[in-house]
Amino acid sequence: MKYKGPMSASEYARYRRELANFKLAKADDEDQTKAGANRAGHISFPTRAQPSTPAFLQRFIKYIPDETIFAYERVINIIGIGEILNSIEQLTDNPSTTRVRALAGAIDSAGNIYWVDKGGSGTSSVRRLNASTNTITNLIAPGQSISGSQLNNPQGFTRDSAGNMAITDSANNRLLYYSVVSTRTLYGVTCAQNEWTVILSGSPTVRKPEQLSFAPNGDIYWAEPNPSEKVQRISKAGGAVADIMTGLGAQSRVVYLDSAGNIFIMSMNGVIYMLPVVAGTYFNKYIPAPNTIPVTVGSPFVIYNNGGFLGIYGAVTDSFGNLYFNDTYNKRVRKIDFKTGAETVVAGNGSSGFQAGSVPVASATFSNSPGGMFMDSADNLYVCDGGGVNYSIRKIPYENTKVVRPGRWE
Repeated sequence: MKYKGPMSASEYARYRRELANFKLAKADDEDQTKAGANRAGHISFPTRAQPSTPAFLQRFIKYIPDETIFAYERVINIIGIGEILNSIEQLTDNPSTTRVRALAGAIDSAGNIYWVDKGGSGTSSVRRLNASTNTITNLIAPGQSISGSQLNNPQGFTRDSAGNMAITDSANNRLLYYSVVSTRTLYGVTCAQNEWTVILSGSPTVRKPEQLSFAPNGDIYWAEPNPSEKVQRISKAGGAVADIMTGLGAQSRVVYLDSAGNIFIMSMNGVIYMLPVVAGTYFNKYIPAPNTIPVTVGSPFVIYNNGGFLGIYGAVTDSFGNLYFNDTYNKRVRKIDFKTGAETVVAGNGSSGFQAGSVPVASATFSNSPGGMFMDSADNLYVCDGGGVNYSIRKIPYENTKVVRPGRWE
């Protein structure tokens, strides 16, 4: 055992005495290279052993933690049976027996999962999986009326850290907001606490909104691919609506804001735009900060373009700034490295089909049109596998896959 002296004679005696109190399981690496363990004056103890008086011992020794590799290696089906949701009778409160048609979702700090089930009037819903009970409840039930209309083809869901939520009620040309604060004026309308409120409605103000996202200040951004071909924003402070990016074409269906407020706009024609808060190098490319609103499509803001070979849908960034998205044409989940800009496959083998349980990422199959994605604070990735006939919500855990060197005391 190495120690970080200097020690006085009395300290060294105490050091040896307290180490001797351990019930030793094996010698540490250094002792194994010498004349055996438990030599006089040099006591070994097992990896991760906790000293009885750590405040004293840690003055002279240090613990080197495990050196590990974290990676995405599994895809786990957590909600849904792979069959399309067509009627209310197909809903259950059991994640392993219910049908879903999830287009977008979110997860909170307790592990509860929220999502919108796309359907027509009378079959669309907003649901939550309670992580502690493993049961599903409705936040908006199929057929429930919100301000005189039932949900119809909801496309987007977003949730902030406080618990406020917003969805796009696409076929009704509406944005709905759920407030967890006391009743007050938000987005230019009165929002009652713990109730769903229509904060924006009616063409041409909002037309067929799809994916949406909260900004750090509570403003809401959403994509209108057809017929508006733009991204818009509504101000939380006053409800003013403004164009953010125009001229996008009919394929830009997703807008996502990271925790810093950087804006990502994803196009089904294979292009990703970034509007950063501060100009700088992102994904190995210098991107200027937009100084006018609206911003027209232009090469300065393109961080990725695959020439239309990938149908990009869904977006999320991890704690390292890496960007993830669904490649709907090729049925894969992909990542763009924040530093290098390199694009890699996270999961998927290019085939379509439902898989129950857990499968390796390299052999995972996804539906014909994967939907949105979201991520928790531990960088676990969740995919709304929501196209074709294979509907489910799947988890790709970011986990400790290999210990390079076990922890040890020095």
